[in-house]
Amino acid sequence: MKKLNFLFVILISGILQVTLLDGFKVFNVKPDLLLISVVFAGLFFELKWAFLFSIIAGLFKDIFGTTSIGINVLLFPTWSFLIAQLKRQVSFEDSFMRMALLFVVCFLQNLITGLALGFFGEFTPLGVFLKILFISSIYTALLLPVISRFIKPDFYS
Repeated sequence: MKKLNFLFVILISGILQVTLLDGFKVFNVKPDLLLISVVFAGLFFELKWAFLFSIIAGLFKDIFGTTSIGINVLLFPTWSFLIAQLKRQVSFEDSFMRMALLFVVCFLQNLITGLALGFFGEFTPLGVFLKILFISSIYTALLLPVISRFIKPDFYS
């Protein structure tokens, strides 16, 4: 049942990502709720479930997002795998460590996505790319404590 709850969280995050969050843009950038769910999955679920949830979140983001190259289906499970490996060596019990982890994952996600889009011919001006890279990563990381208040680890673990 807890896994079904988390699947519902991913679905709600995806719907909010493409609808309501447009009203909460900062410098025309919005936080990535689906990436937050991937980090939560990597931290609080077994690897096989985190991997599955990450694929679902990646599919949702690719279907309803602006990038059409399927990069999220590839990267989201990668983040889950790396987080699962990292949590064996580093404690992510306090919210600052989780925020730092989310910032790094979001930064790398945005960096790789931007470079991949450039590789496939969809160039983004450098100023816009840097704005997305930094502001989106910071905004997403700062939103984590707010989301953590609504979604407790015992809700889906």
